[in-house]
Amino acid sequence: RSGQPHFRWETPAEYGSRLRKQFPALNSEIGGIVDAFNLKIYGEADPDEDHFIRARRSWKKLRSPRYWPARVKSWFFRGKR
Repeated sequence: RSGQPHFRWETPAEYGSRLRKQFPALNSEIGGIVDAFNLKIYGEADPDEDHFIRARRSWKKLRSPRYWPARVKSWFFRGKR
Protein backbone atom coordinates (compact mmCIF):
# COMPACT_ATOMS: atom_id res chain seq x y z
CA ARG A 1 0.00 0.00 0.00
CA SER A 2 2.95 2.27 0.49
CA GLY A 3 1.05 4.79 2.56
CA GLN A 4 -1.70 5.17 -0.02
CA PRO A 5 -5.01 3.48 0.83
CA HIS A 6 -6.84 1.70 -1.95
CA PHE A 7 -10.32 3.13 -2.36
CA ARG A 8 -13.11 0.68 -3.13
CA TRP A 9 -14.15 2.56 -6.26
CA GLU A 10 -10.66 2.62 -7.78
CA THR A 11 -9.58 0.33 -10.55
CA PRO A 12 -6.10 -1.19 -10.28
CA ALA A 13 -4.91 1.26 -12.96
CA GLU A 14 -6.24 4.25 -11.01
CA TYR A 15 -4.61 3.05 -7.81
CA GLY A 16 -1.38 2.39 -9.69
CA SER A 17 -1.51 5.90 -11.08
CA ARG A 18 -1.67 7.36 -7.58
CA LEU A 19 1.22 5.17 -6.47
CA ARG A 20 3.27 6.26 -9.49
CA LYS A 21 2.82 9.88 -8.46
CA GLN A 22 4.03 9.01 -4.96
CA PHE A 23 6.97 6.92 -6.23
CA PRO A 24 8.00 8.16 -9.69
CA ALA A 25 11.22 6.11 -9.57
CA LEU A 26 9.09 2.95 -9.45
CA ASN A 27 6.89 3.80 -12.41
CA SER A 28 7.70 0.73 -14.49
CA GLU A 29 7.54 -1.63 -11.50
CA ILE A 30 4.09 -0.42 -10.49
CA GLY A 31 2.93 -0.63 -14.10
CA GLY A 32 4.19 -4.20 -14.39
CA ILE A 33 2.35 -5.29 -11.27
CA VAL A 34 -0.88 -3.64 -12.43
CA ASP A 35 -0.52 -5.30 -15.85
CA ALA A 36 0.00 -8.74 -14.30
CA PHE A 37 -3.01 -8.22 -12.01
CA ASN A 38 -5.22 -7.08 -14.88
CA LEU A 39 -4.15 -10.04 -17.02
CA LYS A 40 -4.97 -12.52 -14.27
CA ILE A 41 -8.21 -10.99 -13.01
CA TYR A 42 -9.75 -9.25 -16.02
CA GLY A 43 -8.04 -11.13 -18.83
CA GLU A 44 -8.85 -14.44 -17.17
CA ALA A 45 -5.44 -15.74 -18.16
CA ASP A 46 -2.33 -16.62 -16.26
CA PRO A 47 0.73 -14.47 -16.89
CA ASP A 48 3.50 -16.41 -18.59
CA GLU A 49 6.51 -17.34 -16.49
CA ASP A 50 8.58 -14.35 -17.64
CA HIS A 51 5.77 -11.90 -16.84
CA PHE A 52 5.30 -13.52 -13.42
CA ILE A 53 9.03 -13.31 -12.64
CA ARG A 54 9.14 -9.63 -13.61
CA ALA A 55 6.07 -8.87 -11.46
CA ARG A 56 7.62 -10.69 -8.49
CA ARG A 57 10.88 -8.72 -8.89
CA SER A 58 8.91 -5.49 -9.11
CA TRP A 59 7.01 -6.38 -5.93
CA LYS A 60 10.28 -7.09 -4.14
CA LYS A 61 11.73 -3.75 -5.28
CA LEU A 62 8.60 -1.89 -4.14
CA ARG A 63 8.92 -3.41 -0.68
CA SER A 64 12.56 -2.41 -0.38
CA PRO A 65 13.54 -0.40 2.74
CA ARG A 66 15.01 2.15 0.34
CA TYR A 67 11.51 3.52 -0.26
CA TRP A 68 10.32 3.49 3.37
CA PRO A 69 11.11 7.19 3.98
CA ALA A 70 8.78 8.16 1.15
CA ARG A 71 6.06 5.91 2.61
CA VAL A 72 6.39 7.46 6.05
CA LYS A 73 6.36 10.93 4.51
CA SER A 74 3.11 10.10 2.71
CA TRP A 75 1.46 9.14 6.02
CA PHE A 76 2.08 12.59 7.47
CA PHE A 77 1.61 14.73 4.38
CA ARG A 78 -1.31 12.97 2.71
CA GLY A 79 -3.06 15.27 0.28
CA LYS A 80 -0.71 18.21 0.88
CA ARG A 81 1.34 17.83 -2.32
